[in-house]
Amino acid sequence: MELLVAAAIATAVALGAVSFYIFSIKSFAATSNYTVLNGWSRNASDMISRDVRNANGVASATTNQLTLNLESDPNPVTYTYDPAGQTLSRVQGSSSQILLQNLTSLTWSLYQTPTNTLYGSFPPAADPALAKFVSFQWNCARPVSGAQSNSATLQTALIELRNR
Repeated sequence: MELLVAAAIATAVALGAVSFYIFSIKSFAATSNYTVLNGWSRNASDMISRDVRNANGVASATTNQLTLNLESDPNPVTYTYDPAGQTLSRVQGSSSQILLQNLTSLTWSLYQTPTNTLYGSFPPAADPALAKFVSFQWNCARPVSGAQSNSATLQTALIELRNR
């Protein structure tokens, strides 16, 4: 009888330890994914911010593409979002670079200089030539290994074209 009670207690402790181990592994994988996605998002955001700040105008803007005319370079910079491939790429001249992968959504918005004194009141720019501010928002997600859930990160910014 004592052997059965001891075996039941040992089994319960072992199941608890295994459950804790599996939970810890999944948490570590999710945290690792968050860290990687956050690093990629931060690097892409920094590059886009630098290009927007150095641009003297927006050449064109569509749902999936933004083209900037840089003041210091005759080659425009084009950022293209590929929803099927879930990537954001940067093309300037003959060089092309993928900035983000696992990109589930991306939105570009253009705004004009505020016409009134209300803080944060930026009218949308219907014409890219009138844009003074560029806004972006994206979401990246990667599946956690062996699980049904994803790790996701959201990035958003409003950047001023300083040279316009």
